[in-house]
Amino acid sequence: MKTFIIKLISLCIVITAIYLLVTTEYKDDLRKPRKEYDKTGYKLVSDGNLTNTNKSVAENSETGLSLYIDETTSHITLENTNTGQTWTSNVQEKDNFEGIVRSTKKLQQSTLKIWYYNKLEDPKAMLNYEFSIEEQNYLIRYIPNGVEVLYIICDTNHSVYDLPLRISIERMQSLVFDKLDKLIDTGDISAARDKRLLNSNYMYNEKYGIYVLKNPENLAQNMIDIIYGILYEKGDYTAQELLYDNEVQGVSDDKGKPYFEVGVRYTLTDSGFKATIINESLFENKHYLISHIDLLPYFGAGSVNDKGYIVVPDGSGAIMNFNNGKTYATQYEKKLYGKDYGKAVYSAPEKSYNASMPIFGMKKNDDAFLAIITEGDAAASVIADISEKYDSYNKVYARFYCREKDVLPLLGIGNKINMWSVDLNSTDYSIEFRFPEKKDYLGMAEIYNSYLKSLGMKEKENKGLRLNLTFLGGYSDTEHFLGIPYTKVKPLTTTSQVKKITQQLLDDGIKNIDISYRGWMNGGITHSLPNSIDIENSIGGEKGINSLMKFCKKEDINLFFETDFLKINTTDHFKKGKEATRLMSGDVATHYPFNDATLLPDISKNPYWVLNPYSIESNINRMNKEYKKYGLKNISLSDYGNILSGHYDEKKFYYKNETLAIIQENFKEIEDSYNLTMAHSPNIYSTPYLDHIVDLPLESSYYSILDGDIPFYQLAISDSINYAGTAINLDEKHDINWHMLKAIETGSNINFTWSYSDTFNLMTTDYNQYYSTKYSEWYDDAVNLYNELDNLGIYNEKLVEHEIINEMVRRVKYSDGTEIYINYGNTDFDLENLTILANSYTLV
Repeated sequence: MKTFIIKLISLCIVITAIYLLVTTEYKDDLRKPRKEYDKTGYKLVSDGNLTNTNKSVAENSETGLSLYIDETTSHITLENTNTGQTWTSNVQEKDNFEGIVRSTKKLQQSTLKIWYYNKLEDPKAMLNYEFSIEEQNYLIRYIPNGVEVLYIICDTNHSVYDLPLRISIERMQSLVFDKLDKLIDTGDISAARDKRLLNSNYMYNEKYGIYVLKNPENLAQNMIDIIYGILYEKGDYTAQELLYDNEVQGVSDDKGKPYFEVGVRYTLTDSGFKATIINESLFENKHYLISHIDLLPYFGAGSVNDKGYIVVPDGSGAIMNFNNGKTYATQYEKKLYGKDYGKAVYSAPEKSYNASMPIFGMKKNDDAFLAIITEGDAAASVIADISEKYDSYNKVYARFYCREKDVLPLLGIGNKINMWSVDLNSTDYSIEFRFPEKKDYLGMAEIYNSYLKSLGMKEKENKGLRLNLTFLGGYSDTEHFLGIPYTKVKPLTTTSQVKKITQQLLDDGIKNIDISYRGWMNGGITHSLPNSIDIENSIGGEKGINSLMKFCKKEDINLFFETDFLKINTTDHFKKGKEATRLMSGDVATHYPFNDATLLPDISKNPYWVLNPYSIESNINRMNKEYKKYGLKNISLSDYGNILSGHYDEKKFYYKNETLAIIQENFKEIEDSYNLTMAHSPNIYSTPYLDHIVDLPLESSYYSILDGDIPFYQLAISDSINYAGTAINLDEKHDINWHMLKAIETGSNINFTWSYSDTFNLMTTDYNQYYSTKYSEWYDDAVNLYNELDNLGIYNEKLVEHEIINEMVRRVKYSDGTEIYINYGNTDFDLENLTILANSYTLV
């Protein structure tokens, strides 16, 4: 029986693999033809006319930058004529690192690393130095303010597919052996050796009268070259003869060798220097397709002799010190904007913060840059690593995914099959490097602040410290009547109870209260799609909502009505077959919460779905009409702005960047429809449309390769948006004192999630994350915390300085000159004539 089951499973695996291979072949035929790239004006380097090793390309008097190219390598140099500082695209000196290998040396001289795949394989890499630059097989075209380089990336070595895999005895005799025999007759000893070599590598099949090449998959490159020389140079074999033999012998379509063309544009802009992978230039052959590309993997790389750090966009932001010695740690690598809900997930991902900003940066000695991914950000990862692991350099760069991959696990063998999107993503991939006046992460944040304002991020009116409260309204629970189960919405905080708690806060002198009301409609906390809205009677109904709005208006309190929009918890008002995201298999992407013990999806829990991109606009319009019908002036978005998903149905296919464009278009519609807009832990592309942010990360993910958190996100928006950190009473990792110190360090408002009723009964429900929300248990702490922070007088100011003193101590400064030292450690810290108490702060 056991043997039968194993055979059955094996058969299923084989059938699945064959199905996917056939499907892949079918999808290859569906690939859209790409428009031929216009190569007018390009000149081939190998022609010998492009030999200038330091050609001036462009200058910009505003930025002081000059751009140069070495035509013999295509390497780029940037010079700041104001400071004399230079940045280069590649390593300029020989690396004497003891453990360096040949491929790393070639990577150091590459401007691109191309990852490609064949059928269902995992990606493999080709370096454009080894397969283009070193071969002088690239073209250059000069353009206004810049230069374009078109790399032809291919293996010029002979392939096993250049040899006949099967050939008739008659043709081998007439085309090759007869020629060798004539040479042997003249006394050519090498010809006899060549004939023996052919006979040892080709097996004669007497039944079919053919020679068959032995073990072509394992044939060494030097042997391929030798056999090629015998057949094509000493014999009369040609490429045309090969095509004939393949057709006659039924040899399948030749895979050939990987061949790619990739164009990169380098330009000076009014703000800095931009590098762009030109999408129109991308060319691939039928069998080897581009999966992703690493752009400028060694731009600005700092050596073991340099001092500095790398900035990565993890959580609030983090730094990786040069030469930190953590050679045991894996490199930092994270896709921007979080999980893609258009892909299947079979086990719980690590708990970590999103990379919410499309940036990375580097401080090297007395200079610094900030890199902003301006195109293709939704298809990008940021990668950073330290020196002395593989070479002598600290580096950070972007990886761009030209296609997306999903994985189908194979039952019982711990293996998997890859499924790839058919067509290349249509976006360009651009990084703009800007060079701050302040040569540190503060200067980088100032640059990014200016960039965000150019996209529409608003200036805020300073009104002091704000207390952000999310009140939980109702939740769905199961009741029984005569043994028959039914769903009932039970209240956690009614509208009158919201007023009662808020009035108590006002009476205790708390000003500037922002309220987000969650669970007020359509089934409560996990509600249905808000394209049709019914206010829950259990929390007070429409009358209660109107009374609460009147009260908040009178007391000058911002009242937001919170909604899930992209994450759908029920099929009410939602047609999942039409409106849910789909996987590459074509199936609806159905998600489940993960079991904490097994780390597998828990199918005993209620599933959820994500709204697909082409259903967003119509549902936004319907939601706005519903809010308007009830007179709701402010909206709080719990997921719109932090969920970004592809939709991989081959009939209506959307990459994440295409979804992002739709989300941004409709964000503008939301902004125009409400007085105020709030979002929870949004990706930074949301900031031009927001007035308030809550649940903003106050730290990074604590990866071992990183050396400290920085409030980069907060520094970038501190004069533009009211922002608060994560809900203090929902944080299982940190206590209220830690949140106070983080509020001071980051300039964050404070944030609680409260309910009026006891939440003990929630422990056995799907809402157990709210077990600690009973307001009376947190009220005094909230009031005391508010008063202590308010008395510092920093909340009408901008956070302007931030310094890491050591692992546990920080120094911050606000625009009015207020300077504060913060100590997260468990021991006091002495600094000159100053002592910062443990787990406390000191105002200077």
